[in-house]
Amino acid sequence: MLFLSLLWGCIGLELADTSPSAGLAPIVEPDPIYWEACSYQMGDHICDFTHANAADTTTNLYDHYGKIIVIDYFTEWCPYCREASEKQEFYDSEDIVVMSIMLENQWGQEPRLEDAERWASAYELDPEYILRAGRYIVDRNGEWGPDIQAFPSFIIVDEDMIVREKIMGWSLELLQRTIADIENGQ
Repeated sequence: MLFLSLLWGCIGLELADTSPSAGLAPIVEPDPIYWEACSYQMGDHICDFTHANAADTTTNLYDHYGKIIVIDYFTEWCPYCREASEKQEFYDSEDIVVMSIMLENQWGQEPRLEDAERWASAYELDPEYILRAGRYIVDRNGEWGPDIQAFPSFIIVDEDMIVREKIMGWSLELLQRTIADIENGQ
């Protein structure tokens, strides 16, 4: 019934004249980002994803096209993952998006909303960028999903959505150096 009332509400509406003679610029929708192929391999365009986050909404990777993106794959039980989250301020900036994707909660199970909320709160991170997925996204070949073999693992993507580096394990220095290289066009 709601659909019909919305439909009836649209009948008889006149659209604004957006021709150049009317003085209004036409609305131009941006083209969606599209590649012939994508993977999680070095030098390839990364595949898009959307995951639920700690804010109880969803976050999409391609919404951040044009920025350097650090994707942090972690588990709640991993001590090095905790250290990486504690040090996030040392590699996060206005021009860099850090997305942390929880693959397991503290009991080794698929993460729930409350697990992601707890992580965001404990490390004072933006809940929109604490995502929850699960091990089902992992692909050991890195073709359709990340090839995670250690925790934490990082995939660094440049402004054109190209996988520039993969870091297995935690090294603040390596992460900072990789980001600096991308920022300097190397």
